[in-house]
Amino acid sequence: MSPFSDPLSGAGKEQAPRREKPAHADPGAPSLTLLTLGGLVFLAAGAVLLRADLLIPGLIPFAWAGWIRLRERMLFSSLHEDPLRGMVIPPEDDLVVGRPFVIRCRLEHHLPIPLGSVSLETRFCPGLSSAGHFRFDIPAACELPFEVELIPVRPGPVWFYGFSIVIRAPLGAAPREYVLSLPLMLHAQPAAAQFLRKHPQVEQTQPDRRPIPGQDGEFAELRPFSPGDPPRAIIPSASLRLQKYVIQMSIPVVVGKWSVQVDLSPSTFSGVAGYSPFDHYAAGLPLLFHSLQQAQAPVGLAGYHEDGLWHSRHPRIRDGLQDLSRFRYRTPVSARLSWEERWGRFRSWVLWVFGVGTPELLPPGPEDRCEQIGRIMARLPRIQGMQPLELSTTDPDLALEQCCAYTGLEMPTRAPRGSGMSHLLESLRRAPAPHVVVFSPWDPLPETAPLAAQLSHLAKKGVRFHWMLLDESQLTLRPHGRDLLDLEWQIKLGPVLELLRQSGSVHYYHPLTLSWELPRLLRPVAPGRPGSHRRR
Repeated sequence: MSPFSDPLSGAGKEQAPRREKPAHADPGAPSLTLLTLGGLVFLAAGAVLLRADLLIPGLIPFAWAGWIRLRERMLFSSLHEDPLRGMVIPPEDDLVVGRPFVIRCRLEHHLPIPLGSVSLETRFCPGLSSAGHFRFDIPAACELPFEVELIPVRPGPVWFYGFSIVIRAPLGAAPREYVLSLPLMLHAQPAAAQFLRKHPQVEQTQPDRRPIPGQDGEFAELRPFSPGDPPRAIIPSASLRLQKYVIQMSIPVVVGKWSVQVDLSPSTFSGVAGYSPFDHYAAGLPLLFHSLQQAQAPVGLAGYHEDGLWHSRHPRIRDGLQDLSRFRYRTPVSARLSWEERWGRFRSWVLWVFGVGTPELLPPGPEDRCEQIGRIMARLPRIQGMQPLELSTTDPDLALEQCCAYTGLEMPTRAPRGSGMSHLLESLRRAPAPHVVVFSPWDPLPETAPLAAQLSHLAKKGVRFHWMLLDESQLTLRPHGRDLLDLEWQIKLGPVLELLRQSGSVHYYHPLTLSWELPRLLRPVAPGRPGSHRRR
């Protein structure tokens, strides 16, 4: 198994490639060595004692071993023709994190000889999870349909690569293994993104009028309960009559323009698949956008990293999250490994996933390197669900990153690396927004003096920050949990935490507890009241 496919390896740790373990023979079948030794014992005993009844049992194991060798040679003489061919049918429904889905597969055996016992192991990226082991008895010239159940564990693009096939000869002697590449790229949505399907984000400039019960119907002032609404607002009598939860409708209050900024540094995507900081952000952003939409506040999604800024051009949050998740495979210049290390990891990944060997060394010129990388990618099978890859012809580093994103390789990073906070504050200085929500793991920390000067300048322009700090253990639900979080982040951020409180409000959040924090986040601040105080 490749170290890059291990979900526990993470995207920010370096690991040396490990050799693949050879497939073992069936332990319940006798080995050829045992048969040969048994035959020699009987032949020696018959020759010494001059007994024909011992010579005949000694010839049987030799005949058996010869039949196995002949059968194995007939079976594996055509392995270079790929005896098993396959096809994968993508799922029709949308993928949601944590919800199992099924892909239909079909294997075709075109040789006129039976393959016997065949084992299949699924191959996929760390963003998927499955039991993934199948075993079939395949006769001669047949088709075998079956289904594979997978579970996405993180939002964004995920890859299904195919199967590792182990064909065992009769009696389990000398198994042979090869890779059947059936690459397929899918996109998994956060679990909370399904809320927005019934509530498309349409920008509204004026609030709707209050409904009139006499003109608009008996239940005109009620609306269905949606995640994020306070449970105490449910009206029991109307809910029993309608057989669903409903709450009292109210005219939303416009709270100004909002800008949601997401840190796209490598530390945001590092960690166990499904539990990285970005996965927590992606699980909470749909609920935040839904609440801002109910308040009729115009909101935009953007991101920042060391090399620049990114702005979403899609009106829906699900499309914006899909674009954000692609930054998982982009590495800033300061965090890149050396060219030799990156090329070695890419060679190991392509060999393990697709079974394609690549040269160890590349030409020294940048254009020649790009041309060689293009020839290597042309040998790989086309991945379903992805557009044809257009590689850079002048920058080999960019071409290698494009190949990693195309094949699903999460390249490790090194430290120290740069911070993109200065780019964010500079962009807000040119185009300030009244409310800015920032999701960041704060790794690495920016310098204190320039940060204090920029935040002070933006505060004079009326920019209010809402700093979202991750509460991984959900300490906000426990007694004195906020005090423990204050101490934890004080140790991690140091004097930066006090600067954040002076420029706005600090919110500790978890995707499961974000609904309790949203009312405080959206509560308007009274004139003259400092925004750095927290309600105990």
